[in-house]
Amino acid sequence: MAVSLRSWHTFQMSATCESVYAFDSVEKLQLLVERLNTWRCRYQVLGHGSNVLFTKHYHGCILLNRIQGIKVLQETSESVSLDVGGGVNWHSLVIYALYRGWFGIENLISIPGTVGAAPIQNIGAYGTEVGEVLESCEALSLATNRVHRFEHKDCQFGYRTSFFKRSAAEDDRFVVTSVRIRLRKKASINMVYPRLQNWIARYYPNCPVTPYIVAKSVRALRMSRLPNWLEVGTVGSFFINPIVSHKKYQNLLSRWPQLDALPLADGSIKLFAGNLLKLAGFSGFREGGLLMTSVNPMVVVNDSQADYQDLSRLREYVDKKMQTLFGITLVVEPKIF
Repeated sequence: MAVSLRSWHTFQMSATCESVYAFDSVEKLQLLVERLNTWRCRYQVLGHGSNVLFTKHYHGCILLNRIQGIKVLQETSESVSLDVGGGVNWHSLVIYALYRGWFGIENLISIPGTVGAAPIQNIGAYGTEVGEVLESCEALSLATNRVHRFEHKDCQFGYRTSFFKRSAAEDDRFVVTSVRIRLRKKASINMVYPRLQNWIARYYPNCPVTPYIVAKSVRALRMSRLPNWLEVGTVGSFFINPIVSHKKYQNLLSRWPQLDALPLADGSIKLFAGNLLKLAGFSGFREGGLLMTSVNPMVVVNDSQADYQDLSRLREYVDKKMQTLFGITLVVEPKIF
């Protein structure tokens, strides 16, 4: 009998699979992998399903990462090193660290998903990426069923990507079972994003800026620009912010003076998908059961039992218009099954 996947991915599109299993230790995961490999059964590992989208029946099993635990490995007067289970809720980890005066991930507050999923996507928000604090991680190869240790350099972090994401595309999948992160005890405020600067200036005009104010501001900004994934089907940002050359940016700016951008250290320019989509007229655009929100059209909401045809039509129309207007193809962030 098919099992509904609606509860296991935040986009909540109707889809099914053969079975769902949860594991709370590396040993249980290895046992599941051994059995499923023996049975030649297809399977996919999920955290909270906040960066995947199931559109139809998945001919295989879903394995849910529920490995818990936060352990202090090393502590000095300046920093603390933590070992964190891959199934720990990411937002809970940020809160846990803030309450103890450990800083470095406050800009990543309220990002849905698990700790194990964070390095795969190299999650980032408001100028911070998880790769900046991650020292190493342990991951199970689904091909060999053996645990490997990856130092920071081995993870090959890039903008919204990593070794793990690239290897999965080559069918050499890894499950991150634990991560080791180092956090600071001395605050180092990151307010590189103008939107965050403006929010803090408006709501905390006479307060010294602390990591706690940064975290509260980021959380409020996210709530103002993103729907609550507990109440409506969404994966948050549906598209990745494109990065273009300085020459390309200048050319676009001459035609689109309202263009938002952020210069990067290598001389390239990060554009903002939401801004581009607004300029292209996608605010509030609807395709069947899918809605591109008016506040931030890079966020796509499944608010009326959308199906695969709705998704295909929306992606095709967005691709065509973005190429026509800007000569840019927006990359879809979630993995689609």
